Amino acid sequence: MTDTIQEVDVAVVGAGVAGCYTAWRLRTLVKQQLAAKSPLLPLLKNKDRLDVALFEYSDRVGGRLWSAAVKDMPDQFVEFGGMRFYKEMHIVWNLIEKLGLDRYAIPFPVGMPENFVYVRAQHVRRSEVTQPNALPYRLHYLEQGKTTGALADYVCDVAIQGFIKLRNAYAAAFEAGDWDKVELLRKDYEARKQTSKLGNRTVYEMSWWELQTKVLSSEAFKLVLQTSGYDVANTNGNAAHSIDEIFYSPTKGGFWRLSHGFEDVPDKLQQEFQDQGGLTFLLHRLLRFDKVDPHTEGGPYDLVFHQRRSAKDPVYDSDEAALARSGEKCSKVRAKMIVLAMPVRALSLLDQDNFFFRPPPRLRVDRRAKFQTAMNAVLRVDAFKLFVAYRHPWWEQTGVSKGQSVTDLPVRQCYYWAATDRGNSILMATYNNGVAVPYWQALQSGPPFPPDDSALAAGDPFHGRAFAQVNRVGLRLAGNPASAVASAAMLTQLPRTATQAMVEQAHAQLTEMHDVKHAPMPYDAHFQDWSVDPFGAGWHQWKSGTNEDGTIPYMQQPMEEEPVFIVGECWSNAQGWVQGALNTSEAMLQDMLGLPWPDWLSKGGTWLGPRTRLLS
Repeated sequence: MTDTIQEVDVAVVGAGVAGCYTAWRLRTLVKQQLAAKSPLLPLLKNKDRLDVALFEYSDRVGGRLWSAAVKDMPDQFVEFGGMRFYKEMHIVWNLIEKLGLDRYAIPFPVGMPENFVYVRAQHVRRSEVTQPNALPYRLHYLEQGKTTGALADYVCDVAIQGFIKLRNAYAAAFEAGDWDKVELLRKDYEARKQTSKLGNRTVYEMSWWELQTKVLSSEAFKLVLQTSGYDVANTNGNAAHSIDEIFYSPTKGGFWRLSHGFEDVPDKLQQEFQDQGGLTFLLHRLLRFDKVDPHTEGGPYDLVFHQRRSAKDPVYDSDEAALARSGEKCSKVRAKMIVLAMPVRALSLLDQDNFFFRPPPRLRVDRRAKFQTAMNAVLRVDAFKLFVAYRHPWWEQTGVSKGQSVTDLPVRQCYYWAATDRGNSILMATYNNGVAVPYWQALQSGPPFPPDDSALAAGDPFHGRAFAQVNRVGLRLAGNPASAVASAAMLTQLPRTATQAMVEQAHAQLTEMHDVKHAPMPYDAHFQDWSVDPFGAGWHQWKSGTNEDGTIPYMQQPMEEEPVFIVGECWSNAQGWVQGALNTSEAMLQDMLGLPWPDWLSKGGTWLGPRTRLLS
């Protein structure tokens, strides 16, 4: 059976940070500030506000921002998804300030001098890595004494002439707030990147893996790979994207995180969206969408959703009739515009037999082939996180208490998250991507790690666990007042408890990398594997052979005559970051829909990526 929900002006599908931001901006826009050619003006002819509805597959908002509360640590949330940012990412930091969340910002340390680098069965402190022969690698003379970061800088300097000098000048200008100089240096860098070659191949044609192995010795490449904590060094992501990551990273200041969870950002956006009359529908899985009148350009469009029974609903059938036969419920929405805030895997799960995924040729352009080329231009990077809770921070006996330690063991890297004297200490036991993820996927089946029965018997709101999911949006949508939502957030059990085997392997590797012979086992552990549907990846990278300057604005509106838009981190200039998700959303809102630059967002030092500037 298919029920019809009310008609809306704009349907935003996907309540990750890009979707929540887009819905919030659309619902709170000021009509008088829109560009004269804005396609939103006809929708606002007899009213001041757009009717905007936000639809989400799961029972929560945030997407790949997923924070969890920690027992006995009200000011410490763990992050199973995105976790950090630079304040130099103005669209992220200024938004955090706008939402009043800046009071929760705390430093996120990484490479502390006392932290471990454990590779090839040898323990080294970070402060020792630049000493001659400190690391067990046979490096060439010019590679010796260089950190992982210094070796990466060297690779970039070979690929793009003058890279290190240009990057340092850019960072200094940014720190000084000299925005005119920042923009000149950015344009200089982007121009050099476009024409840079090593041999006869551009940095867009080469993968980061290929570029490193062309410049570094085999041993130096292995050092970079094994001591970085990540496996993106040997993926097929294009070298230009990886060089961007280094160029635009500040040289001072470091990372920050939100102590109450990064998920607070989309949660607060949804709250303000709802307070302004926006509609939110959780547990709505988009099956398909199509034009009401296939013979005219533009909307309206009919969207068909499967109304899932719960977040654990195992039903994946995409056929509306088959769902009805099995007792499942579907609903239909009619919208004049659609914003798909979805990554490539989620888009590919939709019914592809429609005008959008199979567009007709136009002006002799094979638009179906062009769209598929753009869909295939991004690489899906698997990611896996495991948090464990101990009664005592046993690692502190080795002199480490914050930051990141790395290893070539399958855990690859760990972060010392938080510790108290109340019997609760938290480690991010592993943060994996790429080739190391299958190791942990193989350990996902088997008996789950048991809860603490004594706490469970005492009526523990965490149900005997160290971590719990906070779902404020569920309380808001149920009609609870803001005071009740703030004081009594809904705690539910996290869906993915680690298995006994997973915990045993992680614990054994953690003690080995810290050179500790005996340590008590953790009392709880939970994980998240982002390769599962509908996410399909932890983040994305541009594939080698792709120049994203044209693809980024194209994907924001693939069919210029149809107001169907795509936003999110996937096709952005800052993949893997919240910044990328917000960049594409803001660029689309300005360039395709005619919204003005937000008054809370610094123009200086803010680059939203390649632009079409259709309505500027």
